[in-house]
Amino acid sequence: MRIGIFTDSYEPYVSGVVRSIKTFTSELLDLGHQIYIFAPAYSRSMQKPSPGRKVPVFRYFSIPAPTYPGFVLPVPLSPRTNQLVRRLGLEVIHSHSPFLMGQLAARVARRHQLPLVFTHHTLYPEYVHYVPMATPVIKKITIHFLNTYCEKCDLIVAPSPSLEEWLQTTYELSRPTAVIPTGIPIGKYESGNQAWLREQFRIPKDRRILLFVGRLGREKNVSFLWDILPLIDWPSVLVIVGDGPYRSELEAMVRDRKLEDQVIFTGSLPHEEVINCYLGADVFVFPSVTETQGLVLAEAMAGELPVVAIDAPATNDTIEPGVDGYITPPDPQAFADRVNQILSDPDLKARLGRQAKVKAQDFSSRRMAERLADHYQALVDQYANRPRRARIRPLDP
Repeated sequence: MRIGIFTDSYEPYVSGVVRSIKTFTSELLDLGHQIYIFAPAYSRSMQKPSPGRKVPVFRYFSIPAPTYPGFVLPVPLSPRTNQLVRRLGLEVIHSHSPFLMGQLAARVARRHQLPLVFTHHTLYPEYVHYVPMATPVIKKITIHFLNTYCEKCDLIVAPSPSLEEWLQTTYELSRPTAVIPTGIPIGKYESGNQAWLREQFRIPKDRRILLFVGRLGREKNVSFLWDILPLIDWPSVLVIVGDGPYRSELEAMVRDRKLEDQVIFTGSLPHEEVINCYLGADVFVFPSVTETQGLVLAEAMAGELPVVAIDAPATNDTIEPGVDGYITPPDPQAFADRVNQILSDPDLKARLGRQAKVKAQDFSSRRMAERLADHYQALVDQYANRPRRARIRPLDP
């Protein structure tokens, strides 16, 4: 199949959405499909060579987001779009945003009578704090907007069962949904370097390593981890992998609390090095309560890393308490107690890690891509059996 991916963010920007797109793209290419990316343009200073197989990327003029450093807003206007879609012979349109490029995706799908798939990556109403002067009214408007967008789609993909339930309840959906998590490239973990993390950041051998991976936004609740560090019974260091708009404030908090010797900010890392971080850590700590899938939870588990996370729908979808990790209330002492339990018992740590690795096999990126491709094919077949409209009302490009 020939698949058009429309997204408001793509490399060189780093996020879970970009990771998801790239993971699915790689596997779909291996399955013999053709992928075309429609994405924002970034400044030359951000452009970096991307490893891996190249796919055609069609960039749209973009402007910096005023309230979200590093993020850009594409302007989805181009007279070439419709001609391009016809020339490429696209069969499926897959949107990864309901906003700018997502609106373009919906217009393209309608204009060319193509199936529209939408992956609902994010609890968007929980992110309205990035909007100046956000109010509860803005949140209601956002929900109405998203419901309207979802009703234009032929399939809404949810990365987790809890998000699917939330979508169906919050938006009162009439459109079909499917749970398809972002997969984990399991094979890459076999060639990882367990010693890399300690060597790269000169972490003494007597220090236990707590690891957090994720975008540094306020909603990720990373500052919760400052309260657990004094409660850990072992000499330890917290490694924070990722970047985002809240990083400078988090670094200021670390300085104010005089935790500089216990906290390492690595910034964004290539995915191969992130895998090395999972392999080299002792416990994965995850305080976020707004995740729709918690992709990093599955990634940590693939690295045979026990997880301690705060109780939230996505963590409950992924972690089986006492089997491959622990889920705690949002209480620093309760969270630290579970971390200490793992660090003080090597047999428990090893058992949780082994079970976590087994669970991660369920999130194989190949398996998830095959599931997505099956849905694509069903929609293509469905559209092929529909009578074509004799006349298509012209829409904006």
